[in-house]
Amino acid sequence: MEKFDPEHYLQLVARHRVTHTQLVPTMFSRMLKLPEEVRRRHDLASLEIAIHAAAPCPVQVKEAMIAWWGPIIHEYYGATEGLGFTGRGEGIAAMAIASVDLPEAD
Repeated sequence: MEKFDPEHYLQLVARHRVTHTQLVPTMFSRMLKLPEEVRRRHDLASLEIAIHAAAPCPVQVKEAMIAWWGPIIHEYYGATEGLGFTGRGEGIAAMAIASVDLPEAD
């Protein structure tokens, strides 16, 4: 796909039975703006992991995506200049929706 089109993306996921995908929060927002009947039209049951990065995801967007796709949303932050990153998987997703990880004890 040369340019992201939310409905075309959903068609491709369904047609090719995609299991893993990486998106940015803007893509989530654009898919959520599709009419409900368009979103329901596509079988996304093959998706196992959806990673998002590149920018913080608004809480309401993340909650809506988890409600739609289930607890398969994984978030990570990293620096292009270094090797470190922090990530958050489905186990923590429901616990602290607006953060990328659990706080450390002092």
